[in-house]
Amino acid sequence: MECSNGPCKMKLQFAYLKQHVEHECSYRTVMCKYEPLGCDWKGLAKDSKKHKKMCTTRELNASQLLRQVMAKNAQENNERERLKQIDNKYIEVTKIWESRCRNIVTRDVVLESGQSFDGEGVIHSRPFHALHHSWVVEIKQVKEKNENNKNNVETTRLKLRMGLENESKLRHRLLLHICVLRGPDTSQEFHPITFECEISRKDLYSQWVDFPIVGSMSSFAESLASEINLRVVLVDKRRGEVSHSFRADDDRGTSESSFEVDNYSDARKLYSNDNYLMQLIPTKFLFFKKKKK
Repeated sequence: MECSNGPCKMKLQFAYLKQHVEHECSYRTVMCKYEPLGCDWKGLAKDSKKHKKMCTTRELNASQLLRQVMAKNAQENNERERLKQIDNKYIEVTKIWESRCRNIVTRDVVLESGQSFDGEGVIHSRPFHALHHSWVVEIKQVKEKNENNKNNVETTRLKLRMGLENESKLRHRLLLHICVLRGPDTSQEFHPITFECEISRKDLYSQWVDFPIVGSMSSFAESLASEINLRVVLVDKRRGEVSHSFRADDDRGTSESSFEVDNYSDARKLYSNDNYLMQLIPTKFLFFKKKKK
């Protein structure tokens, strides 16, 4: 078999391939010998001797090495803390799924390709139906001044909110816990978003929350050339008994609330099953018969 390290074309028996790729190949990637002391050089094994002669870490005195090691440890701790926060967000999403609530609805929401920010710096998703209302997701481009920067250079951040369309008629206020995750076939990465909000007649939109993308604003602008799919979870936190649609139907073995359909044409297909309709007819007939008496 042939070595997988770039330009190396050496052919070996499978039994010796791993040893060669990881420990012997001149084109394998290695770290500097003084990496534990703070040197961040990384390169090919064949270039390691050349770097060793030029490595500045070798020439540092004890106090300088100590400061460099402390800076390296602080950077590693910050990275571990960042990854821990991301893991905690996924754990929080899991706990929300386990929470007591009236209903949980999941929707795949689409930001259409080719969109650009409007005059107010906002892009909109396609409307989608959930909890008997029509919703929309908005992402806003916000410019903020960095107080830590002496030159007062503006930084661009993204904010997200969700709300009802104007034509949606809201009878009662909604207490929601909302989770936004990256949907399938989406190149733009971002960390999970969770927030609570209250939707009422006076305020049809949630508050703006941070939309923590991975990468720069330019990479996000490039991702708008194709569709962006968001997986939105709406948890109805109002008091009351759990909705019947939240529980799995014993006959069909499915739960309507997990991934409900996004348009009414699909809903017709879902309930067009003859067996399912035949189960409903006797129940309705008995109900009207009792009512007549």
